[in-house]
Amino acid sequence: MGRAEVYVYSADAERQGVKNWFDRCNPLYGSVARVDEWGTILIPSWRRIRNKDFNPDGFEFLSPSRALRTGLIKELKISEIKKDGGSVGAAIRMTQHILESVKGGEREQAEMILQRSNELIDLFQDGLAIPEEQRRALQEETKQMLMAVALNPERVMLEELERAAKWLEKASLGKDETGRDNWLITMGALFASRRRGWARKEELEGFVVPKYAGMLEALIFAMIFDRDIMIQTKEDLRVLSGIKYIKYPGETDSQIGYTQGKVGSMAWLLTQAKVKPFRLMALATGVLLEEVREKMGTEAIDGYQEKILEERQVVRELLEGFAVVSD
Repeated sequence: MGRAEVYVYSADAERQGVKNWFDRCNPLYGSVARVDEWGTILIPSWRRIRNKDFNPDGFEFLSPSRALRTGLIKELKISEIKKDGGSVGAAIRMTQHILESVKGGEREQAEMILQRSNELIDLFQDGLAIPEEQRRALQEETKQMLMAVALNPERVMLEELERAAKWLEKASLGKDETGRDNWLITMGALFASRRRGWARKEELEGFVVPKYAGMLEALIFAMIFDRDIMIQTKEDLRVLSGIKYIKYPGETDSQIGYTQGKVGSMAWLLTQAKVKPFRLMALATGVLLEEVREKMGTEAIDGYQEKILEERQVVRELLEGFAVVSD
């Protein structure tokens, strides 16, 4: 059974404001990422805090604190995507980096602990008959293996892996704290190290990796969906600029209602864009389309053909930034 988890968040007033903002935002396609009404993307992450370093006075508890002394303390961090104007592309790159770091770093560390624990258990399971000189070589080899996956017991921040690394290094020598050969202490440390490795590997594969993978999928889907909306809008604006109700102020007939309805549908579609930079462009284009719909068939439509063509050019330039071939 894994250790209980305690979730906390900074009690700092400024960061509390960020959390209130985050809580008001909508989840992005069911993921843990969130977006506000302007398409700003907020990415949550969780940082492990060592129990010995935790000061409860500076935090708000997001879960029961009953396991505060023995549980895993995790601090919620909320990051607003600001790079490239808050672009979904920047959010995708950030999430990919986090996911690759977790998959390529921590999982490798956990798997190394499992591998080395099993090797030493096999060596020592029948006792400590191995000469001390050979055991010292085993300990040095263990240190090198830990360093190879950036698991220095004195520097690693993740408490679970820190303990596992320390137990693994000490157990490689087969001695207790007094310096005497001690098979029971050695095997106990190796079993404990292996349990820690398994626990972290299962957490990564069962919660951490799927969480970030799901967020990455949602961000990529949002980028493609919003981009396709703007591709359709670009074509619709081209067609709209050429209809007679736009070209000739005051022009009207029995078919104008259909065209106004079509423009209204175009404006509604733009409200479905969710993330920057598409969301901001979609909102601006939607305002223009609502004006066109209201003024169609009147003299007030004069000059809107030029506005529509200008807006189409802005949309075209936005799409070019996302490698969309545009006419």
